[in-house]
Amino acid sequence: MKAKFLVLTFLFLSSLNAFSTLARIPSGANDGPVPDDYLRRTFNVKKSIKNNVNFKSALFSVTKPSLGLKANIPFYSLVFDGNIDIAPGGNKFWDLENKATIVDLIDRQIEPEAKDNANFKDGTFYKTVFLSVLGQNIKANEYYTISDDGLSAKRMTIVTQSVISSGITVIVPTQEVLFNPSKPVCYFPLAYDGITHTVPQYNCTINAKVSGASALGIPDGTPVSYSITFDDNYKVLSWGGLQLIDNEKPVNALLVQTESKTVGSVFINGTKAPQSVLSPLKMKQDSASVSVSYSFRNRTYPDNIVEFGLEGNKVTYLSTIKTVK
Repeated sequence: MKAKFLVLTFLFLSSLNAFSTLARIPSGANDGPVPDDYLRRTFNVKKSIKNNVNFKSALFSVTKPSLGLKANIPFYSLVFDGNIDIAPGGNKFWDLENKATIVDLIDRQIEPEAKDNANFKDGTFYKTVFLSVLGQNIKANEYYTISDDGLSAKRMTIVTQSVISSGITVIVPTQEVLFNPSKPVCYFPLAYDGITHTVPQYNCTINAKVSGASALGIPDGTPVSYSITFDDNYKVLSWGGLQLIDNEKPVNALLVQTESKTVGSVFINGTKAPQSVLSPLKMKQDSASVSVSYSFRNRTYPDNIVEFGLEGNKVTYLSTIKTVK
């Protein structure tokens, strides 16, 4: 019976590992009803975009002084029935409006000068992200700092939420999840340089409690946690013009590939779950995984203006902002 509980616990905690790429892989969740006109709406391709005389793609770099911070920018999750060219090289054109259909409006607002906590007095902005917990949406805010050296995430905050599965309630209490040290997103200048940039290792721990498992010999309030260690690197693959949804004209953009290696450890009541218990469940303590994601960046938004994943040539997810001016 305890093994059954460990399965549920591990599923819960493993699902939190999705946040290891929160800045790159949105869940597609929304924070309330989405207007009908935003759902499943296919965009009409603008005529002669590639020959737009008012737009010329340009090679550029991103630095702190060059950033134009934008507040309260909505993100959209799309179905994209096409290919995105990720081959190295410059002066490309990517049309993400063609064959794109909105499936969700994602709450990804940012707020300049977010300084609501002693651990974030040097912060610049935050954005709302979603953790997938047993198929339910757990909402969190991720806080960022922009310095002369680059963009980094310092922490996340979570407000008390709960998920029920098989009669067992997993409670994620209000907490501050600190990245130790800060999570580097990119260094400045961010430019097309052909270099793989390796960031220092960082880690974090998410805590929770369980109730309703007394029949399994687990007292209410038993703490569980998932500790994750990250090793990331990124590379600017190419540059060119990018057409976003419903934009008047394309924007200049850099295409970035990010690789994240994670090692996750499961703790129950403060003690690492023994491998002898996890092995029969075909699970591994200190389990390792690797994810590769892609994003477009430019100077009008400090984080990604587009995020997507690939399985071969197939786009597995894609989100983008609606407007860049």
